[in-house]
Amino acid sequence: YRPPPWEKVYREGKRTIRREARQIGDSPSKWIIEEFQSVDEKLKGGLVRQTYIEKGPDGSIFLSELHLTLENKVLTFDPAIVLMPATLSADKSCVSESDVVLRESEDPDARKSRGHAIQTTRLVSQKGDASVISSDLSAKLDYTTIDRNVEMEVIPGRGIVREVQDRTVKFGLLNLSRTTSSAVLVEEKPK
Repeated sequence: YRPPPWEKVYREGKRTIRREARQIGDSPSKWIIEEFQSVDEKLKGGLVRQTYIEKGPDGSIFLSELHLTLENKVLTFDPAIVLMPATLSADKSCVSESDVVLRESEDPDARKSRGHAIQTTRLVSQKGDASVISSDLSAKLDYTTIDRNVEMEVIPGRGIVREVQDRTVKFGLLNLSRTTSSAVLVEEKPK
């Protein structure tokens, strides 16, 4: 997770994913990553996700909010949850816990579900400069459970070059949705 500004383009089959990072306000340690998707190469697709990031004094990267635009939902983590620790080793996982609130829209007065989230990040393997990192998030809310597993290939100076993500949303015992995606970096533009 490199500080902004930057723009990256990923490909998943025929779908194009563009991620843009920009600083929030005057703080160089807070930024937002916006993700846009398109089914063609015009990169004019709509906003699907906004990820609010904070960089800690030790270099760890924290997730404070996640806006799922298509689903019209906002997840807020208090305290912010560790998304990527400053250092990772093969023999020790980083486990971070947080209270989480799920709002049904951007409106702060919208209906809310409360719960608890656990994020586990671990180094799976390392080949040369490339590291494969697994990131598992489980959020248990009033009646909903969200499980997300991401496996990322990360190269220093380039960031995430490959990402495979599996997300399941359950309501009680019923699976509401399950999505799997695999994206590969095709272009990087410094801003």
